[in-house]
Amino acid sequence: MARPAFHTWMDQQADAPAVMICGGPGYGKTSALLAWTNERVRAGETIVWLTLDAALAQRATFWMVLLHRIRDAGLPVDGELIDALTSSDESAAPTLPALVLRQFAPTAHPMILVVDNVGDEVADDALVDDLVRLVTHDCAIRVVFTTRRSPGTTGIERRLQSSLAVSEPALLLLAPDEVASLARALHVTLASTEAHRIAEETGGWAFAVTAELTSHSDHTHAISPGARMAQELAAEEGYPGLRLLSVARRIDDELLSRLGLGAATRALMSRCRDLGLGWWEDGPPSTYRLRPVLRRALAHELTDVDPEAAASAHRVLAELQEERGEYSAAFASAVSASEWSLAARLYRRSITRSTTRRTASTAVVRRIPAGALRSQPILMFAAALDDFATGRRARSVRRLTGLLLATQGRQRLRRTSFTVDDVWLQGIVALSLRLLGKYDISAAAVRRLHHMLERTRDPDGELDDAMSLILSQSALSMLFSDDLDDALRMLGEAGIDHLVDRPLVDRVRIHGTSALVLTQYGDIRAAREHLDAISALRPTDELTRSYLAVPSVIARARTLIEDGEGHEAERVIALTDPHWPTTELWPLILHTRVRAVWLVADAATALHAFDSGMRDKGETTPPSRAMSVMLTLLHCDLLLAAGRASEAQTLITSSAHQRSRRLNLARARLRLHRGDALGASSVALTTLTSMSHPHDIASLSIIAASAAMQIGDDADDISRRLERPLALARTNGLVTPFTLVPPRDAAAMLDSAPEVRRTVARLAPLHPPESTGIELTTREHLILEAIAERKSVAETADALSVSVNTVKSQRRSLYRKLGAGSRIEALDAARRRGLL
Repeated sequence: MARPAFHTWMDQQADAPAVMICGGPGYGKTSALLAWTNERVRAGETIVWLTLDAALAQRATFWMVLLHRIRDAGLPVDGELIDALTSSDESAAPTLPALVLRQFAPTAHPMILVVDNVGDEVADDALVDDLVRLVTHDCAIRVVFTTRRSPGTTGIERRLQSSLAVSEPALLLLAPDEVASLARALHVTLASTEAHRIAEETGGWAFAVTAELTSHSDHTHAISPGARMAQELAAEEGYPGLRLLSVARRIDDELLSRLGLGAATRALMSRCRDLGLGWWEDGPPSTYRLRPVLRRALAHELTDVDPEAAASAHRVLAELQEERGEYSAAFASAVSASEWSLAARLYRRSITRSTTRRTASTAVVRRIPAGALRSQPILMFAAALDDFATGRRARSVRRLTGLLLATQGRQRLRRTSFTVDDVWLQGIVALSLRLLGKYDISAAAVRRLHHMLERTRDPDGELDDAMSLILSQSALSMLFSDDLDDALRMLGEAGIDHLVDRPLVDRVRIHGTSALVLTQYGDIRAAREHLDAISALRPTDELTRSYLAVPSVIARARTLIEDGEGHEAERVIALTDPHWPTTELWPLILHTRVRAVWLVADAATALHAFDSGMRDKGETTPPSRAMSVMLTLLHCDLLLAAGRASEAQTLITSSAHQRSRRLNLARARLRLHRGDALGASSVALTTLTSMSHPHDIASLSIIAASAAMQIGDDADDISRRLERPLALARTNGLVTPFTLVPPRDAAAMLDSAPEVRRTVARLAPLHPPESTGIELTTREHLILEAIAERKSVAETADALSVSVNTVKSQRRSLYRKLGAGSRIEALDAARRRGLL
């Protein structure tokens, strides 16, 4: 059967003097190579294939057989070489190397020599020397070796090094489409889903795939290939021990010892290796692995025949994995052992190191019975979090609600000291409340959690390991409640100096969350320092694209927007796309994405992106009040920039958050846009007295300064209002608030700060247009657009589903506002005012 990936790899090595194909028994090396050589023969090439056995591993026999094959093909053979090989005179041996090279000199007929099983049979040292010389000299022969050994373990590889191209065994594993091709070759009818199942269950191992397909063709579905392999081994003395080992993916001496397994089991492991059913991997420590298809069959049999022994083996494995810090694997083993208290403790340990919400533990969590979920709150939380991460929000809400009800009694207890279990319980309550949208109550629960931390006994240091998770999640809860000062204080408890000794995941988590909170707060320079710290850590690509990195990605995109790098900000924020369906950080992602779009395109395009994001998430996953206000402010800015001030006014007056002080920022902007400078100044200055975050202070101060400029206030008064925003621009790198006012006002404000003015100039698309002094209704905007598109009154009436008289009336109203007497005058006036 043709193997496209294998053929492609072989063709890519066409310039290599020699190739080594690696793969254990049953990998399909011979069949894959046979298909490739047949293809080369059809292309006119000459192939000689020799499989090493005890006889052919001898130098003289090997070369004599090869020369006979060459002669049978009608090609010339060096007579002196034959004489030297058949001579009993030992003096002929030294001439053999030169004669072999002459036989395959560059002028000879080119050919490919396949040497099968090299490294498996112990070849004559002199024969190996001859083969190495052929490869390293300019010859008319190209050598293809095959071996059952792993790459890097044969003497040929050590001697040839750069002259040898070596394939990984994975190259020979069958993909689902190749499983389907093999099924057709065996006349087996196979559905696409079945081909994928077989490929997954067998790991693509050709031997197991073939056995599975053969069982289909024989209609013997009662027994799987793995079970048939197990049957072949069942009579062996070490079989019960091998069956116990099926609980582990990797087996080492320590596990063998703890399970009490001795020489008989080790002997059967060696036999499995010889049969291709298992293999040793170099350590340290050296580990042994069974073929997945066999391991699954053994594990299934163990559970059926002796469930107590299976549970005991899983328990032993879980304890060993916990000692080694392999908490996710230990959690899975504890679940298999039905040890629920142990599973709960191990889940707590595992989530502190997790970089993905959907991991191997997802399938494990779904195996936990309802009774265990009810008895262990952390396991109930694990199930709810799995539902949340996979988009099953309704079920997640039900489980989180049940969890809160089950823990109410314990939370009401007033105590002066707490255990680690108490802290974890409080932590999952706080996070559950946040996931349920109870943001203010969640913030209160977080504050209680930190109160408890100061009074908790933790002899094993479990909370030290979990501290980066606790602090980062606490900070996010504060961020959602707009309590940024508390968020920064909690993150500061991590201690930057202390982080040096923590695992990479901990450092990325704290630095990333800190950067996000700081960009929301308005300290861009400090955020950059945290992002630079992450870059210096050189996190893996997997970690960089994981959900754990989402806060740092948002923060990085925001700093790029501050620099006017819209295209790069778009590229960076796109890294969050895989997490968009399930992340609770979606308001921050949307806010950043829309501003990046606005910077590289225009307000209309950004409005479309905003509306699309809100339709996708706004109703199914409502944002917190603070996040909702943030998005409302962005929406208002976009409407003003698009010349739709009346819609912006309606948006603010109909907002559900009328009491929010931050909404006064939009009110001040609207008054300034309408030309009500006194009203804008009053709102901005009154609100300033109650604001503490740099971003809010800078924004309100700049609006107040712009209003003062329009009123004609004293220059010293305007300068005083600009002192704080300019200081924040220089010290915090915060410049985007200067885009809240028209470009002309911003330029005047920054006349004495050229370094800030240069940065603000790159943000030109974010500025609102100069105030037109005219406000058009939504219908008047549509009438104006119809006029620009040269639509007749009748066409406009039809498009808007109104009468012709209504359109004529609205046209007259529009002309009056624009001071125009005709269509052409109206269009000119609209363009001058930035309405088109």
